[in-house]
Amino acid sequence: IDIAIYAPEISSLELNLLRDELEQLNIIYKIDVVDFYNINKQGLIENIKEEGKIIYEKADYRSQITDYSDQVSEN
Repeated sequence: IDIAIYAPEISSLELNLLRDELEQLNIIYKIDVVDFYNINKQGLIENIKEEGKIIYEKADYRSQITDYSDQVSEN
């Protein structure tokens, strides 16, 4: 299971704590967690935007995601 976190304010510590919590779940699947704002591959960003499913939404980060995606594609 691949999970991309859209939280510009999340710290490395918080992300690692989340990874640790998910790793301890008693499930048969491996869960990979990435910080969307630290992805530098445009193809992966586009795939997440097109194929990804929102499982929880606290705030509307969609405009920020588009802005970030545009910045990565310019580099």
